[in-house]
Amino acid sequence: MNALVVVMIVAATASVVLSIVGRGHGGRIGPVFEGVMLLAMVDVHVPGLAVVPAPLWSVLLTACAIGGAFAGRLRAVPGARPAIVLRHSAGLLVAALLVLVAGTTSGRDSALAAPAASGIAHAHGALSSSFLVALVAVAVTGYAIGVVAVVLHRRPARVETARCFSSLLGLVAMAGMLAVPALQ
Repeated sequence: MNALVVVMIVAATASVVLSIVGRGHGGRIGPVFEGVMLLAMVDVHVPGLAVVPAPLWSVLLTACAIGGAFAGRLRAVPGARPAIVLRHSAGLLVAALLVLVAGTTSGRDSALAAPAASGIAHAHGALSSSFLVALVAVAVTGYAIGVVAVVLHRRPARVETARCFSSLLGLVAMAGMLAVPALQ
């Protein structure tokens, strides 16, 4: 489990750095949204933190997704589809789902509560646990397919491609932290 936390933090940090380096698609707000996602991931998944409750992180990530999609539409060239920006907004929505599931299923509303990764299987019955794992798997798989499709079809710059895949890796690691305990 610690390896997944490290992978998640490294991938999300790389995504923040790459969004700063290649501001072409995300503009000035892209790095801010990536930073919010990194903070939410770390706060919810690192044992002993839980500074902000998971539902509040989820609302903040959803607001970032909506704001990013809106800003992307405003900057778009008329007639063009801002697929990269919309992909990033979809990633923020998947992160909001993962943060919400991780934080609320483990009962982590205070810094003294149990780690998020141990929550799904123990806090709910087998059926509920299986449903949450399936929901997470569908969301992450759909997002992964979207990322690959955008990268293959649009062929963004190398920095943006690396950012897409590092963000995806962070979300897959976060989903893995939710699924591994539930499948045991």
